[in-house]
Amino acid sequence: GGGADVHLPKHLLPIGGIPAIVSLVKRVSEAGFESCIVAVAPSSVGPTRTALTSHFPPAEPQGNNKNSEPWLMLGPTKIEFVTLPSECAGSTQALRHVSTSLSPQSHVMVLACDVVLESPTILQRLANAHRRSFFYPEKDTCACTMLLCNVGDEDETTGVPLKESAKQKKGGLAREEEEIEYTGLAVVEGAHDDDNTSRRVLMKQYKVVVEEDEDMVGTTPKLMVPKRLETPLEIRTDLYDVHMYVLSPWVLHQLLPARPKLASIQKELLPLLISRQFRGIASAFGSRSLMEPANQDLLNQAIASLSSSPIQTSEQEEDDFGNSEVKLADKNRAFTVNATVMPRGTLAIRACTVPSYLHACREVVSRAISSSKNDDSNPVVLLPEGTTVQAKFNSIVLPEAVLGEKVTVKASAVGRRSKVGTKCRLNNVIVMDDVTVGENCVLQNSVLGTGSIVGDNCNLNDCQVGPGATVPSGTKEKGDSFMR
Repeated sequence: GGGADVHLPKHLLPIGGIPAIVSLVKRVSEAGFESCIVAVAPSSVGPTRTALTSHFPPAEPQGNNKNSEPWLMLGPTKIEFVTLPSECAGSTQALRHVSTSLSPQSHVMVLACDVVLESPTILQRLANAHRRSFFYPEKDTCACTMLLCNVGDEDETTGVPLKESAKQKKGGLAREEEEIEYTGLAVVEGAHDDDNTSRRVLMKQYKVVVEEDEDMVGTTPKLMVPKRLETPLEIRTDLYDVHMYVLSPWVLHQLLPARPKLASIQKELLPLLISRQFRGIASAFGSRSLMEPANQDLLNQAIASLSSSPIQTSEQEEDDFGNSEVKLADKNRAFTVNATVMPRGTLAIRACTVPSYLHACREVVSRAISSSKNDDSNPVVLLPEGTTVQAKFNSIVLPEAVLGEKVTVKASAVGRRSKVGTKCRLNNVIVMDDVTVGENCVLQNSVLGTGSIVGDNCNLNDCQVGPGATVPSGTKEKGDSFMR
């Protein structure tokens, strides 16, 4: 992928010295899930397997799933590998490929491979919120439950919301302009959540799209919201989509096969579900799709799966050709798209851009330092054995790394076997393994890839140095990339 990728798949980038996928799978196991499927592209199967097998014990392969690789065990969780087809171009296509090995009654939690979580309780809260909305609905069944995180911040004096650049200076998460969304939320009827974090998602649109002035006449942005709302609507821009979704069985096993052109969960499936939730399940399938008999059967199966018992002949009607079909009232049955909103300060983030990657690394180190030392029961502690922790400067130095004299390392991580020369100053920098940094260097807000070399007297700010790349001595750059 792109974004934070420095010639490494995003899920293999180190977070506090451990690959992101390893930490994520550990969180899944700690949350008590019985099964975890790691779906990867063919090009990253080997590195992903190596990363996981170096941390978790292997188990003997079982079953007849031809797509699955030999699996691993971590506590109660069976970890399976699934190699995606080379032509797989999106998250929904990956889901279609994986769904063949899942039970038709399975609810599936989908996690982006680069998600960083501070605690397994986040996964548990999301799963429980979906269970409450699906199995005990007061009104409509739930199609999807997503995780949103409050990443807003205000000026301490005036209380005015801070801009993204100002948040970054305070150490917060600074989103790209394209990541900010207008999100419309309403209270979930009968949510029964003690922490009051469940909301119904009625609108979710990118800020750049809403505020786009196509005619260049300075028009006021317009938000499209559902009519006849029964509950107050709260519109926010301080919520961050963590790309964690729980999908109900009918969405996975009936809707996605009926809508084969859907490629992305976040950009295509979610907007479809949000816009059609009041119009009914048949509307989500689409009139064109339902012109095909096979998709009519999928719709009938979806309605049947939501009934307290399988659809009987008495619950069906016959069309002019004698074919049985679900009653119109069932087809128009409304559904909901819900969200669990995590409070401000929760570490639930995608390390998919350089700023978010640096923020995730900094926060993981900070939380590990603040937790009890050598406390294996604390789920926040995810640092490798032998790591040197510099609590005063919120930094870590991994085993076999060497720091010269008068080196200052703040809010940074220095990888294994890396060497940092004398009189260097590092601030908010990720130094991966086997990196060499010369003497008298000033590095800020940068990422140094594995095996890279930075010469003497360099000054780098907001830079990326690719694996094996060399930065000549005396280089002074801001916002640049150095590749091999």
